[in-house]
Amino acid sequence: MQINPVRNTINHELTAQQTQQAQQAREASRSPQEKPVEQGAKGEFYQAPDQYTPQKPEGAPGLYEIEASQEGPRVSFAPPKEAPGSQKEQGRPAEVTTTDTDQVDREIEAARKKVEDLRGRADQVQGPEKERLERLLKRAESELERKDNDSYRRQHAKIR
Repeated sequence: MQINPVRNTINHELTAQQTQQAQQAREASRSPQEKPVEQGAKGEFYQAPDQYTPQKPEGAPGLYEIEASQEGPRVSFAPPKEAPGSQKEQGRPAEVTTTDTDQVDREIEAARKKVEDLRGRADQVQGPEKERLERLLKRAESELERKDNDSYRRQHAKIR
């Protein structure tokens, strides 16, 4: 009895493809830590990755300057200055600053008076003059709303 060689070749190729697809599916489902790294994949010039090792700083580097001299340029070094709050600085009195918001408060008060004045005038008149005063009143109210808050006071305060 003779086996059909064409049929066997096709079945063999199908079986090989199915096996290969199953292997690829298993490889894809594996996590990267589980996958083996082959030596050939690393290559001839493979180097282990650098690692960060934390170290304490050895102090401030100071200041380097290039100075001109008769022999040519010369590098000079100035050591770092003492940090604020160090022992040398403790003998000096601390600086005192104040924040002055008086001018901002006067601006806000003037805007409030303007709004009150426009409201009173708008209530007394009629017609097109009332419409004009109401538009001015809306502008004045929006200006007062913009200025009457803490962030505006902080931004426009004077530091002495």
